[in-house]
Amino acid sequence: AHASDIECQEFKNQLKLLISQTTKRSCMTRFFFLMLLSCSVTIFAQTKKGNNAVAVLEFQKTGAITNDDVLTLTNRFRAMLFQTNTFNVIERQKMREILKEQQFILSDECSTNECAVQVGQLLGVEYMIAGDIGHIGDTYTIDLRMIDVSTGQIVQTNSKDYDGKIAGLLEIMKQIAHNFSQIQQRVAKVKPEENKAVILNCT
Repeated sequence: AHASDIECQEFKNQLKLLISQTTKRSCMTRFFFLMLLSCSVTIFAQTKKGNNAVAVLEFQKTGAITNDDVLTLTNRFRAMLFQTNTFNVIERQKMREILKEQQFILSDECSTNECAVQVGQLLGVEYMIAGDIGHIGDTYTIDLRMIDVSTGQIVQTNSKDYDGKIAGLLEIMKQIAHNFSQIQQRVAKVKPEENKAVILNCT
């Protein structure tokens, strides 16, 4: 009987230990679940409040305009786009680093919507901006478009003609960036069901 009582007591002790461990695990499980839920809500809130991620492809050139000039204007456009506080713009060097990690060679001829979408998917952005800068006679032409990476559709276009010295295009880049920002802000206020397949033009 004495041995039986000892075995019974040991069983009770083991049972208490098991219950205690189970309770601790349950508490920890609930704690981690609540933490995960809290983090998820925080991330979701930050995403909703955050700006749209966008990357800009190097502009293509036509006519009497140099590669260095186009590169300078593309970089100026990126900077002006960032300063609108409407977009999260990926800088040129960061783009190349990410694409290199993905073993993707970004060609200077990457100007089609299909190529822009492919690059955008690798970069993890929502929008890509591509376009052309041309020179005809005394007139410079700028034609830019914003592409939705998820659909491949053009959602904005901006076109400008400018007569004067090429340095004046720096101010034009600022104007176009501002136009993109204004339109994007208006689109963001439109309900999703009212915003399907909408292409906005600004000249």
